Amino acid sequence: MKVLYVAPDFPNNNSCAAHVRANQLLPILAKKVDLYVFGYSNISVNETKNYEFKFKFIRPGKLNIQSMLSKKPRAFFRYAYKEAENLFCDMVEEIQPDVIHFDSIATFGLFSRIPRAALKNQPKTIFHSHDSVTRLYTNQFLGETNIIRRFDLWLQLLKIKQVEKNLYPLADLCIVDSHEDVSFLKNLTHDINVSVLPLGFDDSEYCKDGSNAALKNPNIVFSGAMSSAQSIDAASYLCQEIMPKVWEKKPETNVYLVGGNPAKQISELKKINPRIHVTGFVDSLASYLRGADVYVCPLRLGSGMRTRVVEALACGCSVVATPDAVVGLKKIESEAPWLLADSTSKFAENIISLLGNEKKRVELGCRAAIYATSNYSWNNVTGMLHAVYNDLIKK
Repeated sequence: MKVLYVAPDFPNNNSCAAHVRANQLLPILAKKVDLYVFGYSNISVNETKNYEFKFKFIRPGKLNIQSMLSKKPRAFFRYAYKEAENLFCDMVEEIQPDVIHFDSIATFGLFSRIPRAALKNQPKTIFHSHDSVTRLYTNQFLGETNIIRRFDLWLQLLKIKQVEKNLYPLADLCIVDSHEDVSFLKNLTHDINVSVLPLGFDDSEYCKDGSNAALKNPNIVFSGAMSSAQSIDAASYLCQEIMPKVWEKKPETNVYLVGGNPAKQISELKKINPRIHVTGFVDSLASYLRGADVYVCPLRLGSGMRTRVVEALACGCSVVATPDAVVGLKKIESEAPWLLADSTSKFAENIISLLGNEKKRVELGCRAAIYATSNYSWNNVTGMLHAVYNDLIKK
């Protein structure tokens, strides 16, 4: 089986969740299929290691006034510009793939080039958007207060909604990370064929065994890309609304906000209380997770499955999360391996309860590690994707 995988972030330097996903998924996938990768990258190919699959890469395009005025989403102009389209078309003709897997909505603009390629057989096509981008942008739009950014989000939202409504049904299959996003897309367009493929984690790094960061106890940890809108909102909510209630009962509690490129809004949270620590980039996120007394994920914005939660579960953390933070995670018949909090008071109450009960933290963490390892290692997820390819080709 020949698979052409179109990756918006490959080769890469492993600096964000999309990078990690490509670096973990593609080498495993190459052991199951005849894999070719068409990637976009700003780093030199000489900086990358030798991969067990063939790939070509091109640099993302530059945005211009046309990208603002066009009816197409802005992201299309970074990945579906003329030079990239031609190189992609050449690669399709050369490989004659059985499946073309477009990863992330930014690459979907290349879909229109397939009919122009000289093909012996029509390949099956997959749009892998991870979440409904309309749903994601709607949440960000509602949470944005800056008028200019709000207007920009509104324009992009209108364009993306049309793509999901009109382009998605043309693919043989669409894949998202959660059943919530499946429902949203089916309500948006009834003709769509859409299913779920979860995200994964690197089980060689994120596990219970390993070094612990030297954190001040008692502590709670929140991690993520600290420049994103959802992380900024979650960190602000945590430090400004949840923690004052925790500090009333547990004044010695330390808060660690862990992740690279913290936005100014996050860095300034240190002024609230000297027990708030903004780490910036750390060499080993897993060591911080293993060193956490409680891992918190008070996300209220965004959509789709959250890799940061799966990584924390895999490290055996006792987790307190909002309902939005555990979207996409598999429901289990027994007691959930995390504590859910749908209000500020409940969130603070759960943190206080866990900080005061080591036995409960250990029990919850053990369930969490077993749950994550059983369901979400990249080996498991890649096996699911291989089954998707087989089913698609048989139809």
